[in-house]
Amino acid sequence: MLIREAKDRLEQILVEIEASERSDAVIPGAVVKAFQSFAAIPASDCAPIDEDGDGVLAQFGTYGLRGTQEFSVDLSRQFIEAGDDGSTWQLSCTLYWDPTADTTALGSGSLWSFDTSPEDFFRNVVLLPGWRWALGTSQRPNSLDITLDQA
Repeated sequence: MLIREAKDRLEQILVEIEASERSDAVIPGAVVKAFQSFAAIPASDCAPIDEDGDGVLAQFGTYGLRGTQEFSVDLSRQFIEAGDDGSTWQLSCTLYWDPTADTTALGSGSLWSFDTSPEDFFRNVVLLPGWRWALGTSQRPNSLDITLDQA
């Protein structure tokens, strides 16, 4: 896979997982499964992992980035193109809910995949307070945004 193909590839994996789970709604568990499968696909045009050329970030918190306060959980894959002048790209998959007292009390947090195995990283993602809440709530997210941006 090339970095520029990453968004389409992640969206395809997510659709396949949702279909296999017979869900017509985006659910956080499907997002984690899709991202775990997606993160295992090498990007042929990025710097090596041991040079931090490819890593995954999990994060959560209540922010006003889209003009109004929202609680979000996010998985992002950061790519750095191979070569001396490699650009940095981030593919983010973010779920949004209206904030509540419970989600605000969770605060915010993040976790990088560098220096850990993929299995340990994703095992720890679901233990992050915000992701634990998202995976356990019966509230459907208001939206899912998948974006690929060059920094």
